[in-house]
Amino acid sequence: MRNSFKCCAALLLVASLLGGCSPIYIHKYTPPAKLTDVNCLNTCTREVNSCTYLRLQQHKHDEVIYESEVQSYERCQVGRSDKEVYKDCKSPQYPQNSEKYTCELDYDSCYQACGGTIERVPLF
Repeated sequence: MRNSFKCCAALLLVASLLGGCSPIYIHKYTPPAKLTDVNCLNTCTREVNSCTYLRLQQHKHDEVIYESEVQSYERCQVGRSDKEVYKDCKSPQYPQNSEKYTCELDYDSCYQACGGTIERVPLF
């Protein structure tokens, strides 16, 4: 009886772990048939490349600003008590929106506007 309890508990554990996993999807891109629409896709590619470059530059800028704030905070701490540091020194804040936006969503919208289709396909 004790072994059957262990077996049932193990099965329930495995079932709950597997049930909690959501499927993983990949995106299947099918280009449009018309040559003019394919040229439109080239525009989408150029735009996403430009967007990605600008996002990278923004990220680098955010890193420089953050590092500057960290150094300023560290200089402010020198010779001060914790209470004075809390009152007088501005704690560095990493930009909140630095990593939230991705260019791929814009690309997908452009791709579909050009006549291409995007299908979500379960990986397994």
